[in-house]
Amino acid sequence: MMKVAFVVKINYEAIISTAYHVNILKFFSKNYDLTVLTNAVFFFKKRGLRAKYVQLHYLPFPSISHYIINDYIVNSKLRKVDYDLLVIWYDSLLSFPNKKPVFRLMDICPYQSIGYPMKDNRMRFDRRIIFNMFMRSFKKSSFILTVSPQLKQFLVDYGVPEHKIRWLPHGVDLERFRRMETRKTKEYILISTVQFLQNRGSDIIIEGMKKLSTLDKNIKFVSVGNAEKQFQKWNPVLRKMKLEKQIILHGVVDNKKIPEFLAKADVGVSFLEKNEYYDKSPPQKLFEYMAMGLPTIANDLPTHTQFIRDGYNGLIVDSAEELVEAVLKLKNDQKLYERMSKNALKEAKKYSLTKIEEKLKKYVESLLNE
Repeated sequence: MMKVAFVVKINYEAIISTAYHVNILKFFSKNYDLTVLTNAVFFFKKRGLRAKYVQLHYLPFPSISHYIINDYIVNSKLRKVDYDLLVIWYDSLLSFPNKKPVFRLMDICPYQSIGYPMKDNRMRFDRRIIFNMFMRSFKKSSFILTVSPQLKQFLVDYGVPEHKIRWLPHGVDLERFRRMETRKTKEYILISTVQFLQNRGSDIIIEGMKKLSTLDKNIKFVSVGNAEKQFQKWNPVLRKMKLEKQIILHGVVDNKKIPEFLAKADVGVSFLEKNEYYDKSPPQKLFEYMAMGLPTIANDLPTHTQFIRDGYNGLIVDSAEELVEAVLKLKNDQKLYERMSKNALKEAKKYSLTKIEEKLKKYVESLLNE
């Protein structure tokens, strides 16, 4: 069996949902002799991922020196691992040996961790150097898989050869995420399975729920995946606005429990700030909403509209007023709701985890055969 060394590090403060990480690692675990070099050994073991593990320490990346130290540590560990293919998740490793093929996975835009280095002269000089190191490492890689055409184009624009890059969307496990029986309850629940943050539409949601609460007290908004500091920030604000019963915050939960929350909801919500990062990185939750038969209300971003078509499997809005209108339209028009729900289920089949894994395996086998 082919041996794969997989380098992945997790920043627990920044990454709340790790479903995509786990799905990809499970694919490699099922199909190859897998060694995982990670700072999250306990995390992956708890999720049933069978592999040999090499413990890494998480080192944040504020400076060039930290990148260099990190690469030295990881490469020293790699020298003790026998492998046929090296898989690197995003920026876990910027310099690596050239003896074996290198398969890179990129699900987030580089702006998230190193900022936008070409933006203006106010950016720190070392950020520009790190960015150039980052791009050189991608050019050296044998193959790169991104989760969106926008991320693929980003790499091409910075000189990464296009023939090395493919894009493959997130997959969803249709066995775990599947439509339940029709709920019989007075509450009409909007759900977002991410933290309640300003760059995730908290302002629009608050303004929208203010209006909706005066029209129908049974309409609720639920946010799942909040760190403790979000409760400390928002609970006093929501109490002051008398919205604590309309906007309900839950903490971080295991992805295994996400279907339970979605099964109690009527509509999925995804609002993302319009910026260089979110324009390129689609959210995993869209596919989970669709698999559960939830119409999605989302704002107008390419990483939304690529999967959510206005009036087909969801509604595209860009303001609190449009949010209110969309919620009432779905709530009051049962035929429209059922049509969008059926279309969501139909679309979800395109992103079945089984289909995504089949394509991923073709890419990996092709690279190994070369």
